[in-house]
Amino acid sequence: MEKWANRKKIRESHMTEDDAADDEDAQEDMNELIETENGVLARMSDLLHYSSLCSAPTSCHSSMIPVFSPLLSSRQYGERQWGLCMFDDLIEFGGAPKTLQHSNVFLPAMVNALSDEYPEVRQAAAYGFGILAIKGGPDFAQTLAQALPHLVNLIGHPSARSTEESIAATENAISAVAKILKFNSSAVDINANIPVFLNWLPIWEDTDEAPYVYGYFADLVESNNPLVLGNLARIVYIIVEAFNKQAFDDESDKENVRGRLVTILRSLQGNNMLEGLVNEAKLDQTQQAVLHHLLQ
Repeated sequence: MEKWANRKKIRESHMTEDDAADDEDAQEDMNELIETENGVLARMSDLLHYSSLCSAPTSCHSSMIPVFSPLLSSRQYGERQWGLCMFDDLIEFGGAPKTLQHSNVFLPAMVNALSDEYPEVRQAAAYGFGILAIKGGPDFAQTLAQALPHLVNLIGHPSARSTEESIAATENAISAVAKILKFNSSAVDINANIPVFLNWLPIWEDTDEAPYVYGYFADLVESNNPLVLGNLARIVYIIVEAFNKQAFDDESDKENVRGRLVTILRSLQGNNMLEGLVNEAKLDQTQQAVLHHLLQ
């Protein structure tokens, strides 16, 4: 880590000189070096994620904070991205007290990163708020409530699904909202946010986040939430399209959210409501075939 930090200082001094000289060849070489160094950061993040840098993850995270906190304000988006990933892991593995202790270091940057021009940075920030909803506890309820409008803006941006990277950021943000509403909503008006959440569905690209999103969706349906049950055809469409787009995989769906969704469809079938809802949902032939397969 120290070697990387020293290389970063040298690189930034060279960048200043190159910018002044406007040397295209030197700038190209510098861009290649930045890409290489971002790869190093990615590997360091992987090591941290699997807690293999030391035997005590909490103290390990703390020792690296002075090294990685400057990345959050770096002009290189890759450094901002991986800096956020490091703090995502602090939230996930460090425990709520340690997260609270260092929150002033990373929380302002996480909020700002939700509107970063680079989707990779937005994704890392959105993921962090989702983990904070699960792991942070009541100390972060107000923080999550304040982050919620920024997540909504990210999701509703005109370019939210313009590229593969943007889709990843957007679906992480949708998942973060689901986690806030499910796990840490004491400072949030849930009823005001449920209709907005439903309008974002279905999602299907991020199979890691799909179980969280559809798990919360299933919670709402199974609890007979009136804000959801007011449009049963929409429920059918969301479920069928999720399966049609292969939103789940065996590894990430550990809670068998797929089974819960199929059970919802079967309950509608048992009440002799499904045929009319299929027509109302305007399912195409492919979607109807998916539905038929699910109910076999």
